[in-house]
Amino acid sequence: MEREGQEKKDVGVLIERQDEDGEFVRDENNEEGTLEREDSKPTLNLSQKQKEEYYKQYVEIVNKVNEKKMGLSLGVEPMKSFKESDWQAPEDFEAMIQQDVEGFLAREREVIAAVSTDLKPGITDPSGVTTKQTYIYIPDSVKRIEVTAKFNTRLDSDQTGQIFSNVDTVTSELVGGFGTWEQTSMKSTLLDDGRTYHIYIEGKINTHDLIFEKAFAIEFECDGLGNVF
Repeated sequence: MEREGQEKKDVGVLIERQDEDGEFVRDENNEEGTLEREDSKPTLNLSQKQKEEYYKQYVEIVNKVNEKKMGLSLGVEPMKSFKESDWQAPEDFEAMIQQDVEGFLAREREVIAAVSTDLKPGITDPSGVTTKQTYIYIPDSVKRIEVTAKFNTRLDSDQTGQIFSNVDTVTSELVGGFGTWEQTSMKSTLLDDGRTYHIYIEGKINTHDLIFEKAFAIEFECDGLGNVF
């Protein structure tokens, strides 16, 4: 990721993409593809054992980021590809990664806010199945996801209105655009005394033969008459 007015050095870490075979590959078309060192710290004089330990920590740092399934698939280049100038203390490496993650998340918030103005409330069909759409962001691309759920409602304890009792099924699919989406897990949480369902979904999006793990959340609300939106 280039930043104006700063000296940059390749640090041997790439924002790589996972292909259909599960291998990480360089994304030659992505301008965000290389994380770059922005300082002029002296080259570290490390032994082979120290390099191996540093490299292990680099991989652990990157794996922790990937576990959050933000859609930003990071990978560390093979150790044999590192130049002497690539090595840095693990805490500096982690700070660099965190800086780029924060930049990615800031861009995600900006893009999602810009496109979400056309999103409409959920629609419930006569069978009681509710469908609602949202957007997810992966590098340089926004995808529309449609979430479908079957909710049950009941009277609240005061007998004054309907609230959620449970959700039977939750599915999600990609709407329009190029690529495929596979939902891999879902977790639902009742909020606001049963009037809101917070749905957390994880999945994999395959676009141009590159795979991104992505997690997102969407909320459904229930009014006193049992209408879900």
